[in-house]
Amino acid sequence: MLVALVATAIFAVAYIGALHGPAPHAVPIGVTDARTAAQLHAAGGAFVARPEPARVQLLHALKERKITGGLVGTTLYVASGESYPAAATLTTAFTKLVPGLHVVDVAPLQSGDPRGTSLFYLAVALTFGGYFAATVVSTLLGYGLPSHRRAATRIGALAVFSVAAGVVGASVVDAAFGAIKGHFWSIALVGALLAFAVAAATSAFQSALGIVGTLVAMVAFIMFGNSSSGGAYPGTFMPPFWHTIGPYLPGGAGLSTLRSAVYFDHTNIAGRLAVLIVYAVVGSAVTIAVGWRSAPRLADLEIAAAASV
Repeated sequence: MLVALVATAIFAVAYIGALHGPAPHAVPIGVTDARTAAQLHAAGGAFVARPEPARVQLLHALKERKITGGLVGTTLYVASGESYPAAATLTTAFTKLVPGLHVVDVAPLQSGDPRGTSLFYLAVALTFGGYFAATVVSTLLGYGLPSHRRAATRIGALAVFSVAAGVVGASVVDAAFGAIKGHFWSIALVGALLAFAVAAATSAFQSALGIVGTLVAMVAFIMFGNSSSGGAYPGTFMPPFWHTIGPYLPGGAGLSTLRSAVYFDHTNIAGRLAVLIVYAVVGSAVTIAVGWRSAPRLADLEIAAAASV
């Protein structure tokens, strides 16, 4: 009961701490002239001007998601595909600052997903699925790994599950509800990698730490990972701690990769994929290494048992 109480407290801290008071904090806005930069400077720290040589470079930076919006004269450029709340907040704020504001959305949301929540909830589902798959296997078969072959088989089974989870997730988003159309295989592949990254990392924690590893994975991936992923609000709308850790946890990296694939033509996707690949590779390696280390001890026990007979 004490463990459950602590888990409840951590869950509350993760979500309330990250999302209780969303507000822009030094949101990067591309500008092409000093006058606009001065206007942003007067906004009290909510926005930070990022100078760009011209509108073309500003739009490129926005599509690479190096900036959250761009202001050129009386035209505000936003990207709802990255964050609907951010785009709406910028529109409201700059309508007050710039008379006659004209808003251009360079990455508009699909009609089936008017608030941009579908990919976020898909990422949450895949994150939970990867964690749950590894936990079920460990619960049914035990946390100990009697050999590296058994460990490799466990990783292989989690990989098969993850591919299936990616396809199922893409089917739900596309075929079942029509929320996101035209990107089935991109969503399926990224979804599979996200699920496997979480599953492999959870398996590594469980193999090395036993039941404590399950708690560590739950806190890191389910509680902290989902709340800081940028699904409800972008990182620049959250306190610094959550803003910092979000991109380096599977949920945040996976959601950002999904958005890249769907709304930004896979632009600037390498770094986000690298985060997922690191979790997948390191998690698999640690799981197999623990099995390899356990194998000699198991052999010694079998020899001792045979000798005693």
